[in-house]
Amino acid sequence: MKKYTIILLIIFFILILSCPDDNQAAGAKGRNGSTLRTDSGMAPALEDNTDYAAMEAVKLPKDFPGDIYLYANARNIKSFKSDKGFSVTLFTPDTLEKVVADYREYAELAQWQDEKVLELSNRAVLKYKVDGRILAVQVAQKQGGCLITISTK
Repeated sequence: MKKYTIILLIIFFILILSCPDDNQAAGAKGRNGSTLRTDSGMAPALEDNTDYAAMEAVKLPKDFPGDIYLYANARNIKSFKSDKGFSVTLFTPDTLEKVVADYREYAELAQWQDEKVLELSNRAVLKYKVDGRILAVQVAQKQGGCLITISTK
């Protein structure tokens, strides 16, 4: 029962942070060198029947922290900044296991303080403390790959 309460709280936190702003622009370069494109306006809602692989890439908020790792083989499909922090949703064709292992390896090398880890068969939630900030990395297996949602506050 405690697991489900934690999962619901995490989902609620992400929904609270998912208020879009005007930080999306066309033609910018992503952290991994890929070109990011978007139309102006609100980012699309991410639903279970969404074709994530076909979604347009969007730009990161202008002042997104440079020390937060973004998975290399992923495309930014939704991002915004709120008064509480940042939220970025990436899509990758890679497996859940590969993404989680990569984030764990990076966290260890970067000496991020491990707060909580929750792993289920098709989802993982990793929570770290980074220079006094809280960083949550949620990875969910979807058709054709994984969604990676990174939230900071």
